[in-house]
Amino acid sequence: MEQDKILRECKKCGCIQPLDKYPKAKQCYDGRAPTCKACKNKKQRKKYISGTSYKEKDRNKHYLRKYGITIEDYNQMLVEQKGMCKICGTKTPGDNITNFIVDHCHDTGVVRGLLCRKCNTGIGYLQDSYKVVQQAAYYLKETQDD
Repeated sequence: MEQDKILRECKKCGCIQPLDKYPKAKQCYDGRAPTCKACKNKKQRKKYISGTSYKEKDRNKHYLRKYGITIEDYNQMLVEQKGMCKICGTKTPGDNITNFIVDHCHDTGVVRGLLCRKCNTGIGYLQDSYKVVQQAAYYLKETQDD
């Protein structure tokens, strides 16, 4: 049976429509969302008109859940760091990302600052270890060509 012949009731508005009138959703058992495209579009338009950025809401939820900080906390840290990476001082986060990465201790969860992608990746590869970073600095100093 073709999908356009299968009908479904929208969970939001109650209208009965063919499956092709519902957005694709991999997580759903039949691959289609429970609300129709019209309801989804109406919801998106409402968010757009209200000026509430969906991405900003998601970022706020992510920061709260993962780091225990709000967007306001993030922005305050960015002001305190003068809009720069706390390690190297660059003003560009890098690799097509628009926000600096919230660096935190993986053991305690304490937020340490905002870093560009390169610095965050670097300290990650150095196991977030002060001792390893010191050894790397010593290595670079000893092997540097003057």
